[in-house]
Order: sequence, then structure tokens, then C-alpha cells
Amino acid sequence: MDIAIWVSIPFKVNVAEIELSLQKPLIELQIDEIMRAKFKDGKYNIWKTNDVATKYPLLWDKAQFYVIAFPTSFLLKRDLVVFLNFYRKLAIDLTL
Repeated sequence: MDIAIWVSIPFKVNVAEIELSLQKPLIELQIDEIMRAKFKDGKYNIWKTNDVATKYPLLWDKAQFYVIAFPTSFLLKRDLVVFLNFYRKLAIDLTL
């Protein structure tokens, strides 16, 4: 699954390259200096806030799929790594 480019880099994407219905709200987001500053900081995920959901509901409706799907994938991957590390340690202990 690919993340839509406007979700990952909303302030750099060329608006003409995205779905027509999202162009106006994305332009409004791109000129929002507060959101731009928060996004630029890097510690703040603008898609996980109520600010975007209330100010830009159309963008949020489309972006929430990516925001919800990928943290879940990350958690599953992390759990798998923890399990594999535990299994390797157990296998080493059993061979000693």
C-alpha cells in the first residue's frame, strides 16, 4: 500500500497533481502558517490532531486511512521483532 504523496509531504506537493476535490483544501492547508510550522518541526504529526479534522475535514477523511493503517502495521512489525529476538535467545539458551 502506498501512502498518498500529499499525506506524506503536504506542503511540498504540487496541488495540480492530486485529486480535484482535494485541491482547494490542500491549498488552504499549504498557506496555513501554523500548520506549516508544526509540520516543519517534525515532532508534531498534523494528521493525528483535531486541528486538521476540524479545519480540513475533506483532507482528514482521506488521510485518516493512512494515519490509522500505518501505526498499526508498525506495532505488528515491532511485536514480531520482539518475538523473534525472544525466540533467538531461547534457542541459544537451549543449545548451551
